Amino acid sequence: ENADDNSSAEHRPKTNSTEPCHMDCSRVVLFLSFLLLLSSLVLCQPVPYCGRAPGATDNSYDIPTLNHDLASTPVLRQVQSYIRHGDRMIASGGQCWIGDEATYNCTMDDTEVPNNLPSALSAPVPRLYKIDYIENRNYFLGDCLLGQLTQQGYEQHIANGQNFRTAYIDNAKLLSPTLEPSELFLRSDDISRTIQSAESLIIGLYPLQANAETAQIVGLNTMDYGMDDMNPNTNLCPMLAEYNTLALETPASQEFNTTSTYPLFEELAPLVGVNSSADVDIWQVWDCLNVHICHNLTVPQELLDLYPTVQENMLFYANQTYEFPNQLAHAKVSSGLLVYEMMGYMQSIVNGGSDPKLIIWSSHDTSLMAFLTAFGIWNNQWTPYASTINLELYENTGTPSNWGVRIVYNGAVLLVPGCGSGEVCDYDVFNGIAQAMVPSTEECLFPNQEHQPRRKKHF
Repeated sequence: ENADDNSSAEHRPKTNSTEPCHMDCSRVVLFLSFLLLLSSLVLCQPVPYCGRAPGATDNSYDIPTLNHDLASTPVLRQVQSYIRHGDRMIASGGQCWIGDEATYNCTMDDTEVPNNLPSALSAPVPRLYKIDYIENRNYFLGDCLLGQLTQQGYEQHIANGQNFRTAYIDNAKLLSPTLEPSELFLRSDDISRTIQSAESLIIGLYPLQANAETAQIVGLNTMDYGMDDMNPNTNLCPMLAEYNTLALETPASQEFNTTSTYPLFEELAPLVGVNSSADVDIWQVWDCLNVHICHNLTVPQELLDLYPTVQENMLFYANQTYEFPNQLAHAKVSSGLLVYEMMGYMQSIVNGGSDPKLIIWSSHDTSLMAFLTAFGIWNNQWTPYASTINLELYENTGTPSNWGVRIVYNGAVLLVPGCGSGEVCDYDVFNGIAQAMVPSTEECLFPNQEHQPRRKKHF
């Protein structure tokens, strides 16, 4: 993107001389424009929201080896990874702000073929169909679909997969060196960017083999979005909608509205081109700002100056929501159903079952933030692109149950309150904390609401 050409009289350098310009004035204009462009790029350097830069050589996201002082040597038996999709295109349509003419070019596509062999582990693929999005026929200039995974997002999860290979194949010997589909269970909601992110991570974990005669089939499990418990779902737990509404009516929320949100909306309205502050969509503003910044696209200085305040508002209301009416009550209706599923897979291994060794749950930022809050380990920072929360299940831990769980978030070990000071939480203790989050039917319903079958409504 090019910086605005601020060559009008009010933006020109002032001089006391009335002498004619002895320098080529076109060069002056070009030089000033170049400086403005450099300024905008510096201001738009990636923020933490953007996640790890593809190709980064730092090891901050590396999964650390288990640090323990146990008498026995723990053995890793299963990993469940709850991930956010990688870098993406803007997720909803509508103008970002006045004068925004950014063009988005996406190189990530889907190639597929209908398959009527659901039980096959491999199949010859004589033809693949490539899905292309017609240029300049979408909401934004270019050839990107709303919310589409970008090349950058793909590379972020390739890097995650490579980290997993080091940690769980090379070091822990949990997984086979070559892909065995029976060792994996891939789960995603039915959205392209989450599906592609799970696939990308597995490509990093098990690089594709060139010149293979047949294509290996790896199952990826999904369902209707409105029925999916992998994300907080008001369809499955109607009480979640009630809590979210009431959280915005608390005295703390009302005071924050008055002192921060309403003044912010007054400043944003003329910049984003809406008629009044009531028409400002802060989610759209937040999304547009982050996508532009993460891709080094030009952002008006007035909006860049407001970025910290927009972020403050987004984090405030996330925090208010996730802990209303209290941490445990909200955990039940937001993450409880997912936690129940996760613990089922763990319990099967503890009971001697042969459940998959690696389970991937591919989801979204707010889902991971709610999950972290449910366990009391959210750092009150927005979950970056391609984040991973790994729940590692160990045997032979020397703890009372001889089993334990460690949580690693983007390379950092998190200690769950109530689990003590060690990296590994005794399984029975962890299971007790988790089971307390599982909602009853009554806890998911509105007060006095009769039990009804699940409504098949898309959210």
